[in-house]
Amino acid sequence: MDVHTTIQWIVRSDQKRKAQFMKRSDGTFGFQEWEFLENENQKYWCPTKVGSGSRCASLEEAMREARGRIDWLNSTLSAKHSYQLGWMTLPGLRGLSVSEFRATPTAAPDNEKGVAIGFADEAERDSFLRLIEAEFATRRFTNAADAFDSVKAYAVDHGSKRI
Repeated sequence: MDVHTTIQWIVRSDQKRKAQFMKRSDGTFGFQEWEFLENENQKYWCPTKVGSGSRCASLEEAMREARGRIDWLNSTLSAKHSYQLGWMTLPGLRGLSVSEFRATPTAAPDNEKGVAIGFADEAERDSFLRLIEAEFATRRFTNAADAFDSVKAYAVDHGSKRI
């Protein structure tokens, strides 16, 4: 079994396709395209054959290969502006809360310690910030790691594009 760590996701604007970039346990990098499928009983992400088994020496090499093999990736990358997502984590009587979400423009996205997302314009960015603020308004967490992982997972699933 191939063990890997996801480094970043890039989601197509219609939210029906996404590209996963990963680092494998053997030190190589790769990518995989995913397609969102839905029928009357379920909705789920399914890997396509594009990128499966790719092995590259660096993330940059995997990105170059993906741009050549995933037809929508170039237009998605060129149409978006990068923002670093930030938020406040505060203690409360019922546990930790997260709020005051912000998206700061960045030329150097950091997905190791945070979440970078791409938006086509400020309206799309502001809409996402309202959405994530509402989602986490009443949620409480037992520790900071759980809060961080939950926000990061939500941003990856619902953000316009992870950088």
